[in-house]
Formats: sequence, C-alpha cells, structure tokens
Amino acid sequence: MSLFALEIVFFAYHMRQSRWNLPVLKYAVLLMILNDALGTVCGCAYYVYYFLVDLARAPQWPLAVVLVSTGLSAFIEQSYLIRRYWKVSGNTFFCVFLVLSSVTHVWD
Repeated sequence: MSLFALEIVFFAYHMRQSRWNLPVLKYAVLLMILNDALGTVCGCAYYVYYFLVDLARAPQWPLAVVLVSTGLSAFIEQSYLIRRYWKVSGNTFFCVFLVLSSVTHVWD
C-alpha cells in the first residue's frame, strides 16, 4: 500500500509538472494509475477476506484480476519503453520482435 501511495504522489506531481508532447502518453499514464488502483483494491479485498473472514473459502476472482492487471501493466510499460527505443535506434525489425514478445507475455 505504501508503494501505491507513493505512486499516487508521483502521478499527481507528474501530471502537474510535465508537458505532454503526445496526448497518448498522458492517457497511458492515466490508464496505468487506474489499472494499478484496480489491482491494489482487488489484492487488498482478497487478503482482507482471506485473513479476517474465512480462510477456507476465499474468493478466487480477486487473484485473477490482480494477474490480469499485472500483465496489462507490464504490457503498457514495455510498449512505452519499446517506443522510446525505436525513436532512439530506428531499428524497426528488432522493435517488432520486442512488441511480439511483449504481447505473448500478456497471455503467458
């Protein structure tokens, strides 16, 4: 929870201070914060229910949401870094390979 709180602080600072060259990046950062919020809430809901209510019958859907959220976060971050690498190097072939490996990581 403390890391998520720190992420919220950095998000608020970043939104106020930085200039956005591409609106897509602004929406990607917003999507990341919403995705992380969803994963944090579901993770907390699972553990609160598991440890405080019923150890034997904890619901499994929060874990599935956390796994999908983690995969989506990884995909968004890797896509951003691949785009930056492509802008610097201009190596389209290797960037296509990286994008394909990033997409297969989501469904792994």
